[in-house]
Amino acid sequence: MQEKVQNQEYVLTLHAEDEMDQDDLTSFDIENALLTGKIVGRQRDLQSGEWKYVVEGQTHGSE
Repeated sequence: MQEKVQNQEYVLTLHAEDEMDQDDLTSFDIENALLTGKIVGRQRDLQSGEWKYVVEGQTHGSE
C-alpha cells in the first residue's frame, strides 16, 4: 500500500473525499498517515467484494 501511495497509484473515493472535508483533512494528510501508519484491520465490502483497510497513522504536522 505504501508503494502505491509513493507512486501516486491510488484513487480517493467520493466517500473518502466527503469524510476528509468533514474532518478538515487534505490528501497530503491521508498520504502521510498511510506512509507512516499501520494497517490495524480490514473489511470486505459486501457489494463490491473489495477490501477496505483500517489504518492508524499521523496526519501531516501532528504529533
